[in-house]
Amino acid sequence: MTQEVSKVIDEILTKTGLDWEVETRPLYIKTEGTNYDIESGYIATMRKDNQEVFGVFKDYQIFQNSELTELAYRVAEKEGLTLKGGGNFKGGARVYLQLQNGDTNGIGKNKDTIENYITAINSFDGSTSLRWGYSNTVISCSNSFWAAYRKLDNAVRHTATMKDRVEIAVREIEHTRMIEHNMIDTFWKLAEIATTEASIRRVIKEVFKMDLSKINDAPTRTQNNILQMTECINTEQEEKGNTLWGLFNGVTKYTTHYAGTDGGREMSKVMGINNRIDNKVLTILTEMI
Repeated sequence: MTQEVSKVIDEILTKTGLDWEVETRPLYIKTEGTNYDIESGYIATMRKDNQEVFGVFKDYQIFQNSELTELAYRVAEKEGLTLKGGGNFKGGARVYLQLQNGDTNGIGKNKDTIENYITAINSFDGSTSLRWGYSNTVISCSNSFWAAYRKLDNAVRHTATMKDRVEIAVREIEHTRMIEHNMIDTFWKLAEIATTEASIRRVIKEVFKMDLSKINDAPTRTQNNILQMTECINTEQEEKGNTLWGLFNGVTKYTTHYAGTDGGREMSKVMGINNRIDNKVLTILTEMI
């Protein structure tokens, strides 16, 4: 790595808050009545800077943030993408970087602009393997959507050269771009189909496992969540049109801004229940096309 590239990588790590390393440490079993401990055969992954433990494993191959950032930087350079930013969840247990892959303009009544991203995700707690995926943000309402992720070949962790790592990553990114292309095509089609009362009822039933006709029988919290999602759907359809695109954005508005707690909502959008809600609803709406 040249000094110039190294400087850029350091700047990105600082900007995204990923300027720290992870190490592994062996774990020992404390034995009573002796002055020594026994190796357990397990290791812990730990942040070097604050000693926070992420997970316990039999074996673990660390892929440092600096390695992920250099890989993302070189892929962006090779593919003509822009390394936009990144961040972490749960104190760094899960990290991500985003490469902007252009914008999509003019979808629906509101002529929405969508910022498209190819996202790299890694974890140090064993919650996910190193992956590439597609995500986007609808500018007019700041709603985010994260699609399913494709596992990156484990060879990327073990290969000796960055050139080989980039070639492996580019192959996986081409698949991600196909997902993105198909997703954008679906969004255009959703913007052409009118929403019906039945489609709204089906979405709410799938998300909350509750038919709207029985909402009064639901717990107060569930009733409030259903009313909040319904309000989001109405707001987005008023702005974006009475279409399945407006309905989908109503759901993503709910999961982006209201569902769950503030502290965990963003992570839930990426790899939690809110992510599953978004993708499940998109599958349902796609079946209506």
